Amino acid sequence: KTCPTSLRQNAYKVYKGENISDIEKSIVDKFFRYMEAYCAELKCSELDIFLNDNKWEEVYHLFERVMLKPEVA
Repeated sequence: KTCPTSLRQNAYKVYKGENISDIEKSIVDKFFRYMEAYCAELKCSELDIFLNDNKWEEVYHLFERVMLKPEVA
């Protein structure tokens, strides 16, 4: 399971142009694809999400539910 705090820290590092490990990068890349769609739909920026705890929680929980939960047959 992905820790919201760890994902936030690693995603913000990537946003600032810093490097992270390849293992962490795969989930961060997936998160950025999701976040781009979220931002386009709701007319906000990545920085809006990183700097606002309530918005971060909302985006993370939607991401977790949609992108990280295994499909149930």
